[in-house]
Amino acid sequence: MDLHPPKRALQFLHWFCKEDYLEEVEGDLTEIFEKQYEESPTKANRNFIWSILWYFRPEFIKSFKKANHPNNIAMLRHNFLITFRNFKRYKTSFLINITGLSTGLACVLFIYLWVADEMNVDKFYEKEGELYQFFSNLPMENEILTLEGSPLLMTKTIVEDFPEVEKAVAISQEFCSPKGILTHGNTSQKSQGIMASTDFFNTFSFELLIGDKSQVLSDKSKIVLSEELARKLFEKPEDAIGETLNWNYQWDDGVENFLVTVSGVFKEIPTNSTFQFDAVGHTDLLIDADRWAGDWSGSYVHNYLELKKGTDILAFNAKINKYLSTKGKNAANFNSFVQKFSDRYLHEPFYEGKQVGGRITYVKLLSLIAFFILFIACINFMNLSTAQASKKMKEIGVKKSLGADRKNLIIQFLSESIFIALFSLFIALVLVIILMPQFNLLTGKKILLSLDIQFSIMLFILVIITGVLSGSYPALYLSGFNLLAILKGKINSKTGGNQIRKGLVIFQFSLSVILIFGMLVISNQIDFVLSKNLGYNKNNLISFEMGSNNNKPMAFMTELQRMTGVQAASFMNGSILNNYGGYS
Repeated sequence: MDLHPPKRALQFLHWFCKEDYLEEVEGDLTEIFEKQYEESPTKANRNFIWSILWYFRPEFIKSFKKANHPNNIAMLRHNFLITFRNFKRYKTSFLINITGLSTGLACVLFIYLWVADEMNVDKFYEKEGELYQFFSNLPMENEILTLEGSPLLMTKTIVEDFPEVEKAVAISQEFCSPKGILTHGNTSQKSQGIMASTDFFNTFSFELLIGDKSQVLSDKSKIVLSEELARKLFEKPEDAIGETLNWNYQWDDGVENFLVTVSGVFKEIPTNSTFQFDAVGHTDLLIDADRWAGDWSGSYVHNYLELKKGTDILAFNAKINKYLSTKGKNAANFNSFVQKFSDRYLHEPFYEGKQVGGRITYVKLLSLIAFFILFIACINFMNLSTAQASKKMKEIGVKKSLGADRKNLIIQFLSESIFIALFSLFIALVLVIILMPQFNLLTGKKILLSLDIQFSIMLFILVIITGVLSGSYPALYLSGFNLLAILKGKINSKTGGNQIRKGLVIFQFSLSVILIFGMLVISNQIDFVLSKNLGYNKNNLISFEMGSNNNKPMAFMTELQRMTGVQAASFMNGSILNNYGGYS
């Protein structure tokens, strides 16, 4: 039987406890531990650890100051002054190092901001861990189609049929989401709305400024507006509550017109949400607009499930596999399953019923590119530092003759590289701030540079990694020279270190060629997409929604054709560029 106290706890006691108390404290605690161990080993271990923590008080903690050790602050200041003097002495190499590192770090920061934004899409919901989207695979003759759409009737029944489901929320598919005009008196505003079921605001944590989450969508007569839209219609959001609006909107089945009452106002939707809307109506309006929306054969909505914590997803998917196949008179052979909602953005594409690729591919690729860019910048720093070895020989020789050991020299060179990395990071941040509008325009995002705790920690880690990575080899290489060889001037330029430097140059060049080649391939691919034959002449061709003219399309077409400059006009139900079937 092992009666020894916890080893780590004893080591901690020996580390902090004063020598005058150590033997007595350790003896007492060990004796108590042995008595308690006979009753309960777990309790004995726990009490021993707590007792040692209790002794971690000023009267028992020994002094860690040692007179023969140099002051760390003074040493840091000394290294900073040496670094600054080296900057002034070797201005050209300093500027090259700063330019290379700052440019590389700016690229890394841009990629980090883009990747972080991608990874945070749909991750802000309070119940993000329990939110899942309902999908169905439909086997066809030569392929398997994955459908995102599902029946509105399922929203209620799946909660009743499966105890794992806490809540279910239906949200209209794109083809039946209302795009139209909200009118109050003489004031009208365009809106991009969605239809959602009662528990929408209870499940998706969009913040309500006014209204009860459980009541704002209690029936089809109610509508919830965004703060911005409410201000446009009523100036003050609180004035909107209880007011009646005329909602005239268009969807694929035609133009609808409903009177709705404002029941709530929500804050603006975060930019990292895949849902972007300014008005929410009740899904029962879909049934009023099209009776098939209330049938098991009508897939007008996306269904989202809030599952109970601890639900086994594999087991749940097995239970719901044939759920839709049992509903309706002529139900197809659906194979249903759920996917975590927050994974949808990065992993959405399906092929033959399975997830393939998606935006996560670009996230991984750009992360790898960021690493390569940083590595190339660090190699460039290494090469320039080792190339200047002959210029620093006298400095190293004098320091070694005065008693500096290799450890001190390594710390000095690493400090120098970290200072350079810190200065380069400052320049990189300035570049990022200046170029951020162009970057957002290029990526279609609204990224803001915010120095929060997470970003600050990332910057600190980035400086340390960059400084250590770029300065490690020069520090080891330069500090390793023999003192006698330095003083006699017998440093051989054809040493192994020189061969390593040549290898780094070759590796750096190879990585640069790969990145340039990849950029050319992507550029050619973009040119191909832009110049590809689309099957129609896109020049001088415009498209627009017909709105209320949809009731008399032929008369509207006739009037268009009479206009000067119009050669031909036609119409169709929807856009040829949209995928209204909900397939992937």
